[in-house]
Amino acid sequence: MERLVFYDNMEFMNRVGKTVFLDVHPDVLFRRLRIAKQQRPILQGKEDDELKAFIIRALEQRAPFYTQAQYIFNADELEDRWQIETAVQRLQELLGL
Repeated sequence: MERLVFYDNMEFMNRVGKTVFLDVHPDVLFRRLRIAKQQRPILQGKEDDELKAFIIRALEQRAPFYTQAQYIFNADELEDRWQIETAVQRLQELLGL
């Protein structure tokens, strides 16, 4: 994933398409990833404090690239099917799809 956004890839993606950064607060991301960490090799075996530190560090490193997206969408409240469907509709309207 990192290779998708680093270097000049965001510039390229912005030039040829529409880009959206699904912005999620580190605490929300921690809560989501904590229950799914065994499914993600890079997170396996991390204790809660290690996982939280990893998330914060990764977001800080990636922010300069992610924030180059044409649209920044708050994804903190995508917790249930209704919220996700509503967000998809809003994104489709925003992107003109």
